[in-house]
Amino acid sequence: MKKHLPFLLIIICILCNLPSHAQSRTIDSLLTILKSAKADTLKVNTLNQLSAEYDNNADYTNALKYATNALLAATENNYKKGIATAYDYLGNAYSDQGKYKEALTNYYLSLKISKETGNKQGIAYSYNTIGLIYMYQGDNYNALKNYFLALKLNMEIGNKKGVTKNYNNIGIVYFYQGDYTKAITYCFESLKIAKEIGEKKVMANDYRDIGNCYWRLGDYSDALTNQLASQKINEEIGDKNGIAENYKDIGLIYYEQGNFDEALENENNALKINNELKDTNAIAKVYTNFGIIYEGQRNYPKALKSHLASLNISEKLGDKNGIISNYTNIGTVYYEQGDYSNALKNYFESLKIAEELNGKEEIGNTYNNIGRVYTKQKKIKEGYEYLNKALAISKETGRKNRIQENYEALALLDSVDGNWKDAYNHHKLFLLYRDSLINEKNTKKLVQSQMQYDFEKKEATTKAEQDRKNTIAKEEKQRQRIITIAVSIGLIIVLIFSVLLLKRFRITIKQKRVIEMQKKMVEKQKELVEEKNKQVTDSITYAKRIQTAILPSERIVKDALENSFILYIPKDIVAGDFYWIEKVQISDSKFQISNSANQSEISNLKSEIVLFAACDCTGHGVSGAMVSVVCNNALNRAVREFGLIEPALILNKVAEIVIESFAKSEAEIMDGMDASLCAYNPV
Repeated sequence: MKKHLPFLLIIICILCNLPSHAQSRTIDSLLTILKSAKADTLKVNTLNQLSAEYDNNADYTNALKYATNALLAATENNYKKGIATAYDYLGNAYSDQGKYKEALTNYYLSLKISKETGNKQGIAYSYNTIGLIYMYQGDNYNALKNYFLALKLNMEIGNKKGVTKNYNNIGIVYFYQGDYTKAITYCFESLKIAKEIGEKKVMANDYRDIGNCYWRLGDYSDALTNQLASQKINEEIGDKNGIAENYKDIGLIYYEQGNFDEALENENNALKINNELKDTNAIAKVYTNFGIIYEGQRNYPKALKSHLASLNISEKLGDKNGIISNYTNIGTVYYEQGDYSNALKNYFESLKIAEELNGKEEIGNTYNNIGRVYTKQKKIKEGYEYLNKALAISKETGRKNRIQENYEALALLDSVDGNWKDAYNHHKLFLLYRDSLINEKNTKKLVQSQMQYDFEKKEATTKAEQDRKNTIAKEEKQRQRIITIAVSIGLIIVLIFSVLLLKRFRITIKQKRVIEMQKKMVEKQKELVEEKNKQVTDSITYAKRIQTAILPSERIVKDALENSFILYIPKDIVAGDFYWIEKVQISDSKFQISNSANQSEISNLKSEIVLFAACDCTGHGVSGAMVSVVCNNALNRAVREFGLIEPALILNKVAEIVIESFAKSEAEIMDGMDASLCAYNPV
């Protein structure tokens, strides 16, 4: 049962970018202006700004009041732009309360006025806000339709800020549909334009959204890389809210890898910043994350406590989307404990609010959750009713990952019902959608080149700066050497004449001074060496984080090999040794079995095998780690790209790939690896 945090995080990110939510003046100053303003455009604009300010402070009563007054004043003066803006702010106030029907009505009225006046920028803005409402309701078709209309207009008028926002929103819709490759493509387009116009905040958001896509694809290395890129920009611009969001998302990445300590540490960092900012909405989301992590640790009392804390905040804020997520997560905790009565109670609370908001995505997910509970209770009729409704909504919204979950749940219910034929068919469809989502991960490299270019460019800049510092240090060292030589020669001359003039005692004092000077020079050189050593160690330590993300997590290994353990002790910070594991379906037509294989053995194979290897690459430390990346990639390609499942064939293909990789260099490279590879067919 999936959690809904990524959905809420991305929605918050979009709302933060809306022009209607940008604060310009304080409420007090606006009220002062309003007292002396005449019934003209100044009064209308002031009323509209007051509506926006109250909306930002979650005072929706006053937000609606001042937007309504602005609409009346603008209508009296036939001030078309003011009328359109008032409708927009009325739509914003209704939208933030989850009243999407009223929000759409006002956004369409604003669109009508903008079309009458030929205001293309206003038309594009209305299309974008209308798309947002449809996206909140899970109507991805109409959301995309309006986003593309907004994108076309913004391109025509050269509104690059609008274009980058539209690209990002389109990417988010594809994210909801489970088409993560398309989502990454559009987010990269947004990132490209944001870089052109120097919108660092937009860049940070794009990197974060790209990271979320890779997270959903299970590519935790690229997910972490993009989140760290986002965090770096947020630190540069001093955006504490953005930094806290990064910590939250990074915590989820570590959670998915089974690294609960790192996950909790990042969530605590996010909570600390949000407490400083007194951002109660963000605090609620952090508590949700805590609940998810504790649930992963099977610490259900703490998980329940965290979700209830989040629910309490969401109810005080009137955040209905948050309340839906809280009830769902609380229901899931009860489900995991086998308390199906309380699980159903909370799922139906979630469903009630989701139906009020007409949120198809949340309704479909809750139907699926309820169907799973009925399956556990062996209530066959009710289970089919809710799971089939969930599947219908998933197909309507086009979310592949949800369709995958629905077929998996239906296959389980069919088994409980003894309907083995439908169980088989539903399981096949589950595998089909699951493999489709996995295959999308392989195509991500098509859109990753721009990202790689940016990082290589940044590395080149850093290297140039370091080379400049090294040159300065070298020149300083040479100057000190010349001075030292000159001083030494002078001292020698003085000492020669001193032998003739001074007694042995004076000679001893001079020698002592020379020794003390040399000692200071040695200490200074030692400090320089220690500083350089620290820089190198920091760089290698960062490389360790990337290498760790490449290795399969303990949770993945345990899922594949239940009675297994990992003993991994690198000689240095990073290592040339690595371990690798892959679970494959033999029935998949892409996998090959050699002609020499014994046919009776083939017939005895189960539909699933586990390939695992322990590898020792040439060298150790940084050099070994670099070779391990090449060899790890070769193993992945041999299985995923060439469809091999026999150890001998896999190792032969790995040798070919490694040789091919190193053959691109003109230098003679003798690096490689020793590997033990096993194919395990579970009984």
